Amino acid sequence: MVYFIILAAIQVIFSLGSQSAYKAHHVYSTLFFINWKRNFTETCTHLDPQGVVQAIFLGETKNVPREVIQIFQNAGLLHLLAASGFNCLIVSLFFSYFSLGILTVFFKRFQLFTYLQLKRFLYPLSAIFGAWLFWLWSDQSPPITRAAVSVTLVFLIHLLQMQTSIARILALQYFISICIYPDLFLNPSFQLTFSCIFGLILVPKLGKIILERLGFNINQWGWFLRGLTNYFLSNLGATLGSLPITFFFFREINFMGMFTNWLAVPWTSFLLMPPLLLAMLCSIPVLKIHTLLVMKMVLIKSAVEATVLLLTALKFLLKILPDLRFILPP
Repeated sequence: MVYFIILAAIQVIFSLGSQSAYKAHHVYSTLFFINWKRNFTETCTHLDPQGVVQAIFLGETKNVPREVIQIFQNAGLLHLLAASGFNCLIVSLFFSYFSLGILTVFFKRFQLFTYLQLKRFLYPLSAIFGAWLFWLWSDQSPPITRAAVSVTLVFLIHLLQMQTSIARILALQYFISICIYPDLFLNPSFQLTFSCIFGLILVPKLGKIILERLGFNINQWGWFLRGLTNYFLSNLGATLGSLPITFFFFREINFMGMFTNWLAVPWTSFLLMPPLLLAMLCSIPVLKIHTLLVMKMVLIKSAVEATVLLLTALKFLLKILPDLRFILPP
């Protein structure tokens, strides 16, 4: 337990330090990473003048038209136009699974023992590397910093083969954060981060218990139905977790997100984030190769087309679905 308290305290101190730096507009990026990001954003601006792909990948909304922001807000999807911890997690998982793929190709068939040893270390370290690489690309806001440190904590626990509950670590982190910096209690970004995470953890567990009480054993279902159920419960958890916070801080409850997130989250996760991540990797300053430049253009253009389709689908849903936003007067 002492180890977990120390890890949680380190995480809190780093996150709070990042919050102070963010308020002071101090970004911890070298010229190399600044140029790397500029290579990516300049191409995005050329191919997507509205800036939606930049907003989804890096959270930069300065070029996004107000009417586009309004569409996402009415659909309960404004969180997609921010470089959130979810983006950080996707990049982290990409690097971890990419490393596993490399290991499988070169070691698993011929040197199984070496494969297992390398897997134990390379899988978590690659995930940690991906999380902090995205942090360097982004504006290093407190939510992204909390996500990067949380990913680091989770994979360090995996690396050290500790047995603990992620919910317990998060609860401890929340408690220590409030004790060190009481102003966070009235910080909507901080509260939304933890309320969504706790909803993601608790609601799927409660949903599975209810299904078992009704005589449904989810573990006996096929992989597709089981995955669909887990996705439904996770989305429901994130939505329900955020509702009391949005009501308290913004005097608004938007149930549209319970329907639109089921479309938009997998759409952005599988059709937008992968090509944008690969395009970012093709933008590395030291590799000015014509083939990579062409690949970057193609990848960003495919992401722009996927964004156009997403906006079209959201406009259609907003027309056919009733307005499920409830806004209280000030």
